Amino acid sequence: MTRLYVHFGHPEYSDQHLCESISNILDMRTTIAMATVLDTDSYINTAQFSYNSSLEMFIFTPPSTQHSRNVDINSSISVAIWEEPSVWGTNLRGLQLWGSCERVQKLQLVDAITQYSQRFPEFGRLVQHPTDFARGVTDSRFFVIRVDRAKLLDEPRFGRRNYIELTVRS
Repeated sequence: MTRLYVHFGHPEYSDQHLCESISNILDMRTTIAMATVLDTDSYINTAQFSYNSSLEMFIFTPPSTQHSRNVDINSSISVAIWEEPSVWGTNLRGLQLWGSCERVQKLQLVDAITQYSQRFPEFGRLVQHPTDFARGVTDSRFFVIRVDRAKLLDEPRFGRRNYIELTVRS
């Protein structure tokens, strides 16, 4: 589990409780649904992800995919992750996230490789160092999602139908 250190400044809930809830939700799944936009058309896909303590999320995908081409032109993105409840309509938990997405730059590549390898050990056998990309071990690349705002629903922790709107503060 990655420990989050994000400041929200919410008037009712501490950053610590919010970060714990968000980490728990992110740790329960390895796949997100992410929506991108190109012109007036929206596009949704799934992607496996990892994340760091600043709530930056990393996806590993070929630059030729529609979602990759979309964020190269328009970085706006939204993400959803949720837990399937054991009983319909009870103990709902999930996140909606909004922000921007772009290709990971060289300075952040080591962090992306480290986070992704910790989450997906099989990946660490494919890519271990930034120079592996130059050697052509894969045509996929890392993209980073930088979260600006979130909507958190964690009924076991914060109560029934309590949708908490959050803004990530620098």
